[in-house]
Amino acid sequence: MTSNMRYCRKACHRLKPKRIPLRAEIAKCGCGVIVPLVTPLQADETIDADGMARLIDHVLSAEVNCLFVLGTNGEFQAFTDPEVGRLVSLVRGLLQKRGAKQSLLAGVSAPSLRAALARTKAAVQAGADALVACAPYYFIYQPQELVAYFSALADNAERPVILYNSPRYTKNPLTPDIVAELAEHPNIIGIKDSSGNDELLQAFIAIARNKADFFVSQGAEQRLAHGILLGADGITPGFANMAPHHCVALWEAAQTPHRLAEVEALQQQLTALSAVHRIRSGISGTKAVLAELGICGPTPIAPFMPLNTAERRQVRQILAALGILTPVTNEAGV
Repeated sequence: MTSNMRYCRKACHRLKPKRIPLRAEIAKCGCGVIVPLVTPLQADETIDADGMARLIDHVLSAEVNCLFVLGTNGEFQAFTDPEVGRLVSLVRGLLQKRGAKQSLLAGVSAPSLRAALARTKAAVQAGADALVACAPYYFIYQPQELVAYFSALADNAERPVILYNSPRYTKNPLTPDIVAELAEHPNIIGIKDSSGNDELLQAFIAIARNKADFFVSQGAEQRLAHGILLGADGITPGFANMAPHHCVALWEAAQTPHRLAEVEALQQQLTALSAVHRIRSGISGTKAVLAELGICGPTPIAPFMPLNTAERRQVRQILAALGILTPVTNEAGV
């Protein structure tokens, strides 16, 4: 890492987030650490409310800036519209009970516009402050079709919309030209980029430089520090479910030029945590970590399967080596 990299464009260090569903206010949630929450499940794959309460207490203890349900880590693709509403309502209620001011983002990604609009309605009615959507998946679409898709979604949403570039899963990448056009929409306020492509991230940052109410969040977990130093307004790491304090410490250290060595060390620790995904790809590894921390059970949505005994032993070894194998209890209550 070099000291000539640019720092965050916006004054977003230690923001006091507010629940105001206006573009300029909600755009502030893109600064700092957004947690793409895992969805805790019972063994029968129903939503685990107690587990979600413990997870929220866990991440709020690190003073993260924003919570995001029903993203990739939240296994969004497997939930019905009624379940979307119930999950958003659950998290909104837990935040209100704790007096938390963090904004609540809800994923509304779907393979078609009609499906995304149905999810949007459910999420808005349940209390989402803003909506997050990746490109429609399964089929490959033309750039003009993607622009039309997101424009129609934003036209019909009653909350601000955040783009989510996840080409690994959608096979429909959001290019700089597409994002530049969509950034002009009055109801599109930012983008989470999980491509891991530094050149692309820089292009998105360049687009955002001229728009004070459009943010860029780095979602590539092994490039978090680099993304911040390039000028991303925030980060959205799945790691924040497992190690929220590490993620917030990384974000805060990156705001000060003389702490670059600390930034690099924190990134190395988080990258080492990604070893759990080499034990088993997908959400199963993250949920195994949360189970070891006493936060929620290890159940993912089938066909994913929980880690076996030998694999969980490897997870414990990784956590112990990183010094984060500390059980979490729910002191606030459900």
